[in-house]
Amino acid sequence: MSIAGAFAAIHHRNERFFPVVDDAGDFVGIFNSRSLVELLLPRSLTANLGREMNPPELNFMKTTPSELLQRLREHYEDPITDYLIRDEVPQCTPDTSLMEALYLLYRSRRSHGVVLAKGSRYYLGLVSISSILDSIVRAA
Repeated sequence: MSIAGAFAAIHHRNERFFPVVDDAGDFVGIFNSRSLVELLLPRSLTANLGREMNPPELNFMKTTPSELLQRLREHYEDPITDYLIRDEVPQCTPDTSLMEALYLLYRSRRSHGVVLAKGSRYYLGLVSISSILDSIVRAA
């Protein structure tokens, strides 16, 4: 899938999270709406994000939506695999308890995690805060 395809899916179908697997079905990483935001921000801001102590003052940048679209279009043909989040993705197995899954999502500050086959990277599905909340509603 290209950046253009991911942008269309995120915008039109309200999909926010794309797990990516290789030909064997093993989990490679995720592409999400945050990945698109990273493409829109200047590289000088995203390169040092982990070391940034205070948020930079960006009010001087009077960027328009048209300029952001142009910035995004520069990457339209790029495959999403060039922009995957590979680290810090919460990983569970079918044996992971509900409490542990909830804690992993909370600790990582992510809304989604992946469910992998025990002892491998084989992708089985997703776990999300929404799916856990839905299970609470169904239990009521």
